Amino acid sequence: MANRDRNISNLYFLILTVVLIAVPFLPNGFFAAILDNLPGTYVFSELLIILPALAVVIIWYITESVYCECNPEQERTGICDRLMIRRVKPSSLLMTIPFAVCLFPPITLLNAISMLFVDNVALEDTKDILSMSPMLAFFLLAVVPAFFEEFAFRGLIYGGYRRHCRPLGAIVITGLLFGLMHGNLNQFCYTFVFGMILAMLVEASGSIWPAILTHMIINSKLVITLFIEKYLNPDAIDELLSSQDTATAGDLYMCILVYALLSIITLMMAGAMLSWIAQNEGMVNPIKVLRNNKKFCACRTSVWSLSLVVGVALSATLLAATELLTYLTGY
Repeated sequence: MANRDRNISNLYFLILTVVLIAVPFLPNGFFAAILDNLPGTYVFSELLIILPALAVVIIWYITESVYCECNPEQERTGICDRLMIRRVKPSSLLMTIPFAVCLFPPITLLNAISMLFVDNVALEDTKDILSMSPMLAFFLLAVVPAFFEEFAFRGLIYGGYRRHCRPLGAIVITGLLFGLMHGNLNQFCYTFVFGMILAMLVEASGSIWPAILTHMIINSKLVITLFIEKYLNPDAIDELLSSQDTATAGDLYMCILVYALLSIITLMMAGAMLSWIAQNEGMVNPIKVLRNNKKFCACRTSVWSLSLVVGVALSATLLAATELLTYLTGY
């Protein structure tokens, strides 16, 4: 049973990777009606994540039913428990809000470090985002990704790891897969760490709901900031885009230094909030669990399987090819 839950999680990532690789090779007119407009493009990218996840959940449900019928002594896992869709206390959700805010500096720090080597991908979509209404942009960039991606990565993937796999491997690999899914080095740098933190939040709360809320707050920061800047100064966005081209390494190093110092403080605060949420929900503090990871080595299995190795290899190759193509073409 332990290997089945893990293998289902790994199978999903392999399927997702194959889908992401295959889609660009489809005929140009195959999705023309959907991709002809920006909202359709955003929706389509999220559907590529959620539809394979739903298909794999159906596979899990069927195999769980067959296994429990063949082994009557085995207690059946409910689908909500498997996907970590559990109720949490309102106080835990309220604590999640300042927890998410404390993640702003570390994410900005990692983004700045990546910009020493690659461009900021989010800024490249700025004008496209501002072409939409604020509510539509918030829905497509904050709400939809938060629900779909947390269901897939913290619900389906991490939910399959956490019971039977070693804690450190489960959290790190969940973050790694989340980072690789974004397909570029800039976003990989901070989504890798962000994915691990969200997995720890799920472990602390026993539910994906705080992770969904945190994901939504983090994504909405960009949307809200852009529209406020546009309202206060219509030329601010052009100035922001031009500043990315003219920024020197010294500017980035200064930004990195400031946000590194700020991140030390906010990460300590986030750790305290994570501990409070775990205690509030009657869960074990995930930070303490990670410290005691060696105790789980003998009684729990590794997250790795053949499908995960293949999926990670393909996804890493896709990311490297994308960065190389961007470097050679300048696009």
